[in-house]
Amino acid sequence: MNDTSSLHIPEFAHGYLLSESYMIFNVVLESGETEEDWQQINDTPLSSGEHCDYADYDLNFWYDEDEDKWHCTAYEIWRDEEGVAHTIQSEYRRLW
Repeated sequence: MNDTSSLHIPEFAHGYLLSESYMIFNVVLESGETEEDWQQINDTPLSSGEHCDYADYDLNFWYDEDEDKWHCTAYEIWRDEEGVAHTIQSEYRRLW
């Protein structure tokens, strides 16, 4: 997988996702997961300040046997008319 597609994550949101992803990853490891796990992060602030916009992302934690390490990739989410979240597989950015 390439490190990124066309998904643009603002710098502030990228830092927020990095921080959250490491905290969530500890929970993933404690659960005993050995290959892959998906977690949703809602209300990610896109900038600092009192009146900022927010976005939702899916985080995919996955283990690469060739590299012998874990990675985390963020995917964009869109919500349908009923508010159900859907992952946009073509819109992603590798966080680590």
